[in-house]
Amino acid sequence: ARTVEDEDKIWMSRTAAYNNFSTSTPVKDDDAVIFSIAGRRSNKIQHAVNIGKLIILTDDGEWLVGGGAAGAVTPTDINLQQQGYSGSSDLMPVMVGNTALYVQSKGSVVRNLIYQFQSDSYAGADLTVFATHLFRNHIIVDWAYQQTPDSIIWAVRDDGVLLGLTYLPEHDIWGWHRHETDGEYESVAIVDEGNKDSVYFVVKRINLLGVAERFIEKLEERKEDVIDSFYVHSGLTFDSREMQRGVLNVRNANGYQVDLNLVVDSGGNDYVFTQDSVGDELRFTVGGKEVRVTIQSVTNATNAIGESSIELDTGLNGLTFNSNQYLVALDTFSGLSHLNGKVVSVLADGFVEFDGNDTDDPRVDNYTVSGGEISLSRPATVVHIGLPYQSDFQTLPLEIANSETIANRRKIVNKIGLSVQASRGYFAGETFDNLKEYKQRRVDDGYGAQRTETDFLEMSINATFNRPGHVCVRQSVPLPISILAVTATGLVGGN
Repeated sequence: ARTVEDEDKIWMSRTAAYNNFSTSTPVKDDDAVIFSIAGRRSNKIQHAVNIGKLIILTDDGEWLVGGGAAGAVTPTDINLQQQGYSGSSDLMPVMVGNTALYVQSKGSVVRNLIYQFQSDSYAGADLTVFATHLFRNHIIVDWAYQQTPDSIIWAVRDDGVLLGLTYLPEHDIWGWHRHETDGEYESVAIVDEGNKDSVYFVVKRINLLGVAERFIEKLEERKEDVIDSFYVHSGLTFDSREMQRGVLNVRNANGYQVDLNLVVDSGGNDYVFTQDSVGDELRFTVGGKEVRVTIQSVTNATNAIGESSIELDTGLNGLTFNSNQYLVALDTFSGLSHLNGKVVSVLADGFVEFDGNDTDDPRVDNYTVSGGEISLSRPATVVHIGLPYQSDFQTLPLEIANSETIANRRKIVNKIGLSVQASRGYFAGETFDNLKEYKQRRVDDGYGAQRTETDFLEMSINATFNRPGHVCVRQSVPLPISILAVTATGLVGGN
């Protein structure tokens, strides 16, 4: 369809002969079908989609190719019917179930197209009507559909902002969300990887020298174990569990002092002792207790001296640990040259080492990447390092209470409850400038990382009387939060 000279024309090949566009005299039903779309205005063909019937999207409207009574299109039975006058841009539509989503001809409105039983036609709705502020003076330049796990259309805006549309057509539910980064999103693609759809972006970032660099970055899947929570941009992960390690022999030398010996093979193990290993930890379990041995000095690649966190039994001649029985905890991490000069956020063994706040925190210099590396205040076995971001959520103004309109009345919300799924911690308040932290620590966590919770989390917040009655929720640290419902408690006053 559509050539330079014939923008409104369609050519269909002979039946079952995809390269044959010949016709017969007299005309036969299996001949090639050639026709133009003739409407009130010129119709430049943009796309052809199949949603039970063949739908042609032009820059001026939507057309159904109905065919004959049996639905078959022949040279003498085409049956073109215009379904609407919205028009489509040249951005390829995405298919969600039996629904087609397309960008309207001006590039700033997203519409769906689905069969309507009541009118026996194909029609749809403006899916941007509740979020017009996200599209004003902007257009969508690229998008892709992620079917699993959450049915999201990811759309790149012309200014490098990423928009997401969570879309569940079978339930008539949709909602937009905005994502920003230290740079600009330029392109998006979905790649089928086993039992999930993985999302990849091309992101333009400006380096320390002011030069633009482009990265292919993958959207990490959500994980409920806080140790594996990856909530940073352009980040990298160190995971000691995946490190190649030799057999570790530990011999008690004197009280807390131990001799360390690594038995490595010729396979090229990732971890051997170097002078940089001083300060690293080797962690294993003895008698139900975790032992942390801090390396004090290194003799050679396979021998070192360390200090144990607990006194080992002097009666033990030696301890042997296979690679899956101990972990290596490091305090210096390299390979971060792409983040040189950037303040990074760090999650270490499930603890927030640094949240990436570069305003008032005196530790900023410690977590600004220099020479492609940073050093932590303590060793860790699983570390996520990357650019920080914060997630903000704000409720709509309160309008109805006890079947009464309260939009014009002053109100105060002094308590908030969140139903969350696999989440940890949040900040809440009436504005983003007046937030209070929810303390989620539990006694049964001991000294380990606070686990995620699926629960109803409630707390009082700092608030004053105001008309909107907003509730603001923020997650500014690299930890998961998934809000299922919000409950607000307060008072309604006068005008």
